[in-house]
Amino acid sequence: MACSSPLEPDRFFHLNESFVEVNFVGYYKNNSQRTIVELFIRNAEPSPSMFWRPHSATSNIDFMKTQTYLPSPAEISETFRSEISNLAGTVAFEHVTGKSLFLRAVLPHSRDVKEDDRIDHGVAVRTEGPELFVHPYSFREICTNGAIHITNIRSKAIELGTSSGETAMVDCLFRQAIQSCGSLEAFQANLEEMRDAMNRRVNMAIVMSSMARRGVLSRTMNRIIDRFNTQPDRSGFGLMNAITAQARDTTNQEEKWKLETIGGGIIAWLEKPDSWSTDSLGIHSHSRFSDALAAHEAATSGNCKVPEERYSSAC
Repeated sequence: MACSSPLEPDRFFHLNESFVEVNFVGYYKNNSQRTIVELFIRNAEPSPSMFWRPHSATSNIDFMKTQTYLPSPAEISETFRSEISNLAGTVAFEHVTGKSLFLRAVLPHSRDVKEDDRIDHGVAVRTEGPELFVHPYSFREICTNGAIHITNIRSKAIELGTSSGETAMVDCLFRQAIQSCGSLEAFQANLEEMRDAMNRRVNMAIVMSSMARRGVLSRTMNRIIDRFNTQPDRSGFGLMNAITAQARDTTNQEEKWKLETIGGGIIAWLEKPDSWSTDSLGIHSHSRFSDALAAHEAATSGNCKVPEERYSSAC
């Protein structure tokens, strides 16, 4: 990614959601002087967080001017409810935090991802700054956990308008995105990904490093490890449920969304069966995972593993 021209303070940049971090050098106009800065784009939820750090200063520069985007949160909510009703679904959650809107809906489509483990399909939506994000959503009935599938090909990021003349186009794109994310094809893709995760093992070193890059606090990661370590399912699907269970019990909506998207996109961090034997360093990945769990257990429970008979829940 390159920057060939000066970056104006009111210019926004868009980066599709992914598990990557991008650094590049740009320019920022400040009092008619051009200062070289590094623009760090990290995948904070749901859109990249942007931090300007001048080489000659330690503080961040807030370059985004206050702006009102259209449609308004109330209009977005009304459109969402209308489309979900057309799909015979139910809006299960709505929350407004400042200028951010969070919405989740459940549709009448449901399937067993495995025996006696029912998954309901749905759609999750949020706004942040100039963007509106629409993703397929899964709700696991047995644990009441939600997962947002940001890696699903039908996920959409829509640029909001800044004038009333742009509202109709945004509304049209939003309705199309809801229909696409709510489709049976999107649901089937999510189910296949979850079943794939059941056959993948977890490299905890990679997972913890990736979650740290996404801004997950260490105490939250410890709670996720605890949940994962006290359930019998040690597959990628088990980790997905440990993460989304932590999201379920989180009251902060930004953090909840972040964890649900991490859970829904966990497949990107899991090892394929053909990589189980050794990694690029010649280390057995499953052994390294076991060592990470053993180290965590030793630090938190006096080197005493949780007895097998204490496993009482898949959640």
